[in-house]
Amino acid sequence: MAECEGADEGARRLLRRTTLEEMLEERENKKEKVLTLKKSDTVAEALEKLRKERVLSAPVVSDREDVDEMEKAQVPFAVEGIIDVSTVLHALFSYMERWKLRFGTPQEFAYCLNVVSPSFLKEEIGELQERCDDGRCIFKSQCRCSMLETIEKFFCTQTEHSGVVVKNVRHNHRILVLDMSFHPVDVVSQTDVLRYLDKHTEELGELRFKTVRELQLSKKPLSQITSNIPTYEAFRRMDREQISGFAVVDPMDFTLVGNLSASDLRGLTSKTFDRLALPVGEFLTFQRPRTSLTPIICTPSTKLEDVIHTIVWLNVHRLYEIDGSRRPVGVVTLTDILQCILR
Repeated sequence: MAECEGADEGARRLLRRTTLEEMLEERENKKEKVLTLKKSDTVAEALEKLRKERVLSAPVVSDREDVDEMEKAQVPFAVEGIIDVSTVLHALFSYMERWKLRFGTPQEFAYCLNVVSPSFLKEEIGELQERCDDGRCIFKSQCRCSMLETIEKFFCTQTEHSGVVVKNVRHNHRILVLDMSFHPVDVVSQTDVLRYLDKHTEELGELRFKTVRELQLSKKPLSQITSNIPTYEAFRRMDREQISGFAVVDPMDFTLVGNLSASDLRGLTSKTFDRLALPVGEFLTFQRPRTSLTPIICTPSTKLEDVIHTIVWLNVHRLYEIDGSRRPVGVVTLTDILQCILR
């Protein structure tokens, strides 16, 4: 990746001198309060709380009774984990499998949903075996570390296998900030970092003018599905392959027609579970009634500063690169951009 060498010093210098605390202070969409779920909340209650706040995930905390006991024993407040809508969906699939139900077709899925929903929705989220692994916790005092260190440690972590360092298959997209009593007080996302970079693009140096092709931002394998497959099957595959999104293509000519990701589960509740039996194209129409389904694209010659600006201002998590026939050939994600800066 010789193209990045030397060109990224401006970006690294900016992120090295700025602390996470300073970035949070500058952030425009400051969070007044972090939504939390009680571990005794039922699945139905948790989904409804997430829907009302228009968020995908929330930390699960101890019940008030448990907290009272902890305070008496001078034990810190407990964050039990993080739950998001895709985690609940995975738990639903596992629940069906434990009941030994087959749901290979949309009709079978609809039948299984009717069978298991009444009991599944009454399950307490604290009892679910599944937990969201897309998130890390830090204390507020640790926010004095640089943004560069934050990206390295939390958003672009690496693992070592047989002495060889390889990138994790799945990256963290959020950080939960706790006070010294373990109370959640803030959430930091990859998008927050990109927003900061967009406000300071002039300090990114020569890197801002490098193109998608020069930085090789869209070289990783592209995952795609056709718009006519059942939505539940698409999310099952997403979970199996440990990926965060699919390019959605037309089943006839394989041109790019949409994007499916965990973000499209926003607002899903027990009353709308049946939408998961719909083809992906129809599901997206229901989930985004007032939003264009056309994916945002880039070209090999798009500059990094334009990629960042487009992602931030259109509030998307990925840009697709297409060929002359409008077939997807690559994708640029938030993680790709952050990794490029670290190279």
